[in-house]
Parts: sequence; C-alpha cells; structure tokens
Amino acid sequence: MPSRNAATAVASMSNSNSNYSKANAKSVVVIGATGFVGSHLVRNLLHKGYRVEGTCRSLPSAHWVWDIAPNAKEHLHLHEFTLATDTTAEAAVAEFIADDCEGIFLCAGYEQQAPSTIEFMVNAALTVLKAAELAGTKTNTHNTRPCVVLTSSTGSTNLPGAPAEAVKNEIDYWSDPAAQQAHNKWSPAAKTLMELRALEYVGRDARNEIVDPIRAQETPRLCILNPSLILGPQLQPGTIRGNGLPWFGKIVRGQIMAETLWNDSMSIIHADDLAKLHIGCLETPSASGRYFGVEQSWHWEEICHAIQTSEGEAGFKIPSKNYTDRAPVTLFDTSRRDTLMAGFKLRGLTTLVSETCDFLRDKTI
Repeated sequence: MPSRNAATAVASMSNSNSNYSKANAKSVVVIGATGFVGSHLVRNLLHKGYRVEGTCRSLPSAHWVWDIAPNAKEHLHLHEFTLATDTTAEAAVAEFIADDCEGIFLCAGYEQQAPSTIEFMVNAALTVLKAAELAGTKTNTHNTRPCVVLTSSTGSTNLPGAPAEAVKNEIDYWSDPAAQQAHNKWSPAAKTLMELRALEYVGRDARNEIVDPIRAQETPRLCILNPSLILGPQLQPGTIRGNGLPWFGKIVRGQIMAETLWNDSMSIIHADDLAKLHIGCLETPSASGRYFGVEQSWHWEEICHAIQTSEGEAGFKIPSKNYTDRAPVTLFDTSRRDTLMAGFKLRGLTTLVSETCDFLRDKTI
C-alpha cells in the first residue's frame, strides 16, 4: 500500500460535491469510507442523519458512493487520502475532523501477509487516536474528544491453550502476537498488536482497565470491534474485492471445499449488522474496549445447508463428510456485544447466507 506524508495528504483533499451541507447534522469521520465495511457504515450513518467526512484512495473511482443513500450528496464529503505507514499523519487527519465531530471510525484494512502489515495497522490506529486527541481541543456537542472505533478481527482473540469448548470473551481472550509472528500469521498479529497498542495509548491494559488515569482522561473513548467472516452484498459495483467475500463466493460455486466437507466452524456477521454495531459503539456513552463483531459461529455443515437452501440442490452440492462427530463450534459470550444493539437484531444464518448468495450470482470473483 503506498504511503504519503501529512503535507501531501492535506494537499490531496478536495470537495467531491458542491452541495455538501453542514446544516444541523452530527459529524463523524470514516477512514476507509469506500471499503466493504466502510461503505456499509457510511450508508447507515447517512440514514441516521449524520454528516460524514470520509476518506478514499481515489476520488475518480469513488463516484458510486453518491448513490448509496438519498442524502449522500448533501451529507457526505470525501477526501482522497491514504494513511501513511508512520505516525506523522495525525495532523492531516485532524484537519478534516469537524469542530462538532462525534466519532472517528477506522475501517481501513491492510491484509497482506507480511511484517509490514503490523507496522501499518499499529500506526494507523495510533494516527487516528492522536488525530482525535488533537481534535479534542475543539468544542463538540458533548464537550469531549471524538470516540474512536477500530475495526479489528477475532484473530486477536485466540487464547493459547484454551479448550475447544470454552466460551470466549473479549476481556480474557487474547492471542499471543509473538507466536502469531513466529508462524507467519502477520495479519492476525497486526490486529492483536494494534489493539494492545491502542489500549495502551488511552491508558488501559488488555482487560480494558485503567492503568494511567491521566491518559485515560486526556485521550478519546476507544472501542474495538472483532469480526470474523463478513458477508452480505458489496455496495461498490464491479468486481468483488477483499478476502472474505470472494473466498465465500468460491465455496458457493464449488471451487473450494468441493469434495470434502470441512469439519470445522466459521464465525459470521452481515456487513450491515457490523456497521450497526460500529454505530452502537458511538452512540452508547459507556461503550469502551473490545466487542465481538459476530452473530455466532456455525459448523460448515450448517453453513453448507444454508447455501443449498438458497441455491437449490441443483445449484449447490453439499460436499461429502469424512468425519463421524462434528468438531465443536467456537462459542462466544456476547453479553458485551448485546449492549450495543439497541433497536436492531443481527441476521441469522439463513438470512445472511441468502442475501450473500443473491448478490454473488451474477458477480465476477
């Protein structure tokens, strides 16, 4: 991923629409507004009446964003901006944080399996936190610094030695980043270290307990969402992008797991539901620390039956089993997640698979 320094980033910002309006709408910032998760988040924020300052890598290729919500042309403003791989860009980000900014969402991903992924993700999180801290000198509607919400993954929640039947929680379940790096799991290690460094920055430990009261008071409220496989329609037209959605599409088309059913499970959430959880972090004043961004985990046998229900027996053949007993599914304590869900429910397996399959049928993977 190319980097640019703060000065270049500021110079590259431009107004994408002259009708952009600041009238009586709460302001938020979405870093990665045209990505898979980011665009769903932007659409939900616009539907709720927020004014969105978003970033994208290329303004000319982001024209489709103006069609994701009826008020996009009035309440969405895009900046062409790429986070640098150092921590010098916080001033540039702070430049487009409005005086009344309520929250900043980091949805920018960097999934390359290389050591550079760690540097990028850690510094991206610190850049956003520092920018929010700088913006805290301004006056917003709550007279506080903007809330920061980071999109991470459950790759940071795999406690070494935990039994397969254990119920995972966000407080105690941490991956070992050294072991992840030793096994070349650079992307999960990046998410683990990003979260730990971000919590440290705001004066908290891995359990989200305050260890530095001064930093905890001076820094933004920090929330972290931990999803696994994210499904649902991609709002950006054209070729399907990213990792999870194209991979799932190959399963639906029999290009992966075609012969033998995996005796394993997968944790899933719909992209629109994950977006709502992001907003739940913002709108729940007591929200702080990590939250599972999953509906639940299902065995692949259940997932494949849901695919067949959507595609029909002629459209999808369930692979053969070579096991007798199912491996246990990953279990989550979702009590913290549920505190973010005022006014909505997460989609179940049948619905989220059906909506994803409907989207995939005529798409290029």
